[in-house]
Amino acid sequence: MKVNFPDDLSDGDRLELRQQEAIKASALAKEGVLLRLWRADSNTTTWGIWQADKASTIEEVLVSLPLHRYMNTEIHQLTEHPNDPAEK
Repeated sequence: MKVNFPDDLSDGDRLELRQQEAIKASALAKEGVLLRLWRADSNTTTWGIWQADKASTIEEVLVSLPLHRYMNTEIHQLTEHPNDPAEK
């Protein structure tokens, strides 16, 4: 997920949106939908692990995020790997 705020969005609005995003992320984590988040190469790019029965559910969740209208997102479906050391 990469957040791209428009130049004309005030710092106050950005802060408010980030606070709303943190509240929503916490709720999704409690629901077991959001498992992990990592920062990537900048403060605007985030990688996350989300859990759902189907990709469309994840799409619905992403649309519900307060920052969604400013995000570029890409979903990669993951499956178990036979050589995953966590599975041994």
